Amino acid sequence: MLLLAACACHAQGPEEASSSYKAKKDYASLAVLVKHLRKGMTRIEVEALLGEADYSPIDGQDYYSSDRSELVPEK
Repeated sequence: MLLLAACACHAQGPEEASSSYKAKKDYASLAVLVKHLRKGMTRIEVEALLGEADYSPIDGQDYYSSDRSELVPEK
């Protein structure tokens, strides 16, 4: 049981996380990749990590989804 828990906590590197996110849109990989995003990155750099955006309503505004759902509380 402990071995399974240790495997689940395996830290992904950015290359492994990028491949996983592009294939599965998994939240765990996205959480790793967020640490590698920075203000001023070019679209090419972002797409190298995350792939194409899921939704882009206007130039410079891109949305990326994941397999995790959360309820946002209303104000």
